[in-house]
Amino acid sequence: MKIAITRDDLDALTSDIERVLANHALALELLPTASGFFFGSTDYDGYYFEELRDTQHFLQKEFTYNSDIEHLYYTEWW
Repeated sequence: MKIAITRDDLDALTSDIERVLANHALALELLPTASGFFFGSTDYDGYYFEELRDTQHFLQKEFTYNSDIEHLYYTEWW
C-alpha cells in the first residue's frame, strides 16, 4: 500500500525534527517512539537522535533538488 504524504506534512515533520534536535526534552511530546517488533528501541538515546538527523538530511536533500515536491509516497516494507 502507498500512502501519500503532502508537502505540508513534510514541512510539519521537518519543523518537529528541528525543534526536537534543538531541545531533546520535546521528543516524547512531538516525535514519540513506538513499541513493537518492527520498530526497534523505544529509548530516546543517541540512535534516536541520529535517526532524526538522517531524516532531516533526507528531507533537506529532497527539498533542495526537488523544490516543486507536493508529496512523497510512503510504502510499507513488511
